[in-house]
Amino acid sequence: MAASLFKPTVPGRHEPIRLLLVDDCEAILNSLATFLSSNGDIEIVGTAGDGCTALDIARECHPGLVLMDIQMPKMEGITAATQLSAEQPEAKVILMSAHDYPDLTSVCLKAGVLGFIPKARLRQELPKFLDKIFESRVEPSAKTVSAQQ
Repeated sequence: MAASLFKPTVPGRHEPIRLLLVDDCEAILNSLATFLSSNGDIEIVGTAGDGCTALDIARECHPGLVLMDIQMPKMEGITAATQLSAEQPEAKVILMSAHDYPDLTSVCLKAGVLGFIPKARLRQELPKFLDKIFESRVEPSAKTVSAQQ
């Protein structure tokens, strides 16, 4: 059922997006893993409960996408995202939070992340971000074929 929220696999798409999930709440990690693992274009390569562990895992598995909570122990998400972006600029980071303060999006974007999603809207907003990422990974000829159909 979650797979219907995402665009189907199209010809010309590269390997699945390698995703690292980061949140200090195990229930949220499990829920996100279940929600996202049904999409054949996503491979969950690791999970972490804090920013320090996330950086260690990212150095090992080189994810293409990191979905990371902002408030975590040891190292919070904005600091971890800034450091990850410096170390692995090809990795896209989406930050999430239970809070939705008006200036939180701009703070996150200044940290060099792809975007920010409040957890309350994660299931509605995350597929939109993933579609943008998938679109950018489709070969130009596949884009042309898709546009003509």
